[in-house]
Amino acid sequence: MNTTPSHTKIRQLIKQLENIIPEEHHYLLSELNTEIEQLVTVLPDTLLSGEYLAKPEFDGSSGCYRRGQESVFYCPRCYERQQDLIATQRINSRLRVCPQCRASIKPAK
Repeated sequence: MNTTPSHTKIRQLIKQLENIIPEEHHYLLSELNTEIEQLVTVLPDTLLSGEYLAKPEFDGSSGCYRRGQESVFYCPRCYERQQDLIATQRINSRLRVCPQCRASIKPAK
């Protein structure tokens, strides 16, 4: 069983809810706890280590932002304007597009 601070906090909150929620609805808390345990066991090690929290850096070869060694390329326009990490879609070997703002993204020169 995972014992990260976040996981411990979630278990504490579920315990507190048991005191508030009527007995006939405790099965919902049990189902919630089961789902949380399943998520914790299937998350990649990089997510559990906190690498997913790394600040994205601009990658000139793609024209997008990336976090560490992730294979996801984020829209520079959405990130610079709203700090949103929107994954881009590849159109061809030199062009990507953002599904949210519709920006066309080419490698930086």
